[in-house]
Amino acid sequence: MVSNDTLKRKQSGQPCHRELSSDAAIASAKAAFRKRDTFLFGNAGKVEAEFMKLGLLTVVERNSAVDDALSQICAKDRIGPQPPNNISVRPYSGRPLYAFIWKSGTLGSIYFKFCLTGTTGSELLVLHSFHHEKEKADENKS
Repeated sequence: MVSNDTLKRKQSGQPCHRELSSDAAIASAKAAFRKRDTFLFGNAGKVEAEFMKLGLLTVVERNSAVDDALSQICAKDRIGPQPPNNISVRPYSGRPLYAFIWKSGTLGSIYFKFCLTGTTGSELLVLHSFHHEKEKADENKS
């Protein structure tokens, strides 16, 4: 996981962070989520609307859906974005994004995108998208 110290090195011109493999990113995301039983919103208004549209209204429902996604996604489900498509908005700027298409038994095909922030061993899961796959295609048309 990328530490805050690594980001400081990037700003100082020293070698910057590298993207984790898909398997490592999934493992880090699972550990971060399960350690705290929660996640942060990368774009609160957008992700909130996506959860509402899926009928995930309560914290318990949302946490359950995210836990299911993290339990079921694997490296072959990754669809990008690929570097250098990192977050550019603070406070998560410079963090690599990891996007997957997850086939939920109850929700259908879900586009699930996240980043990790914090220091190694104390990462936080930051959710940037959680919506039906078709919506991702619609976003690309605009």
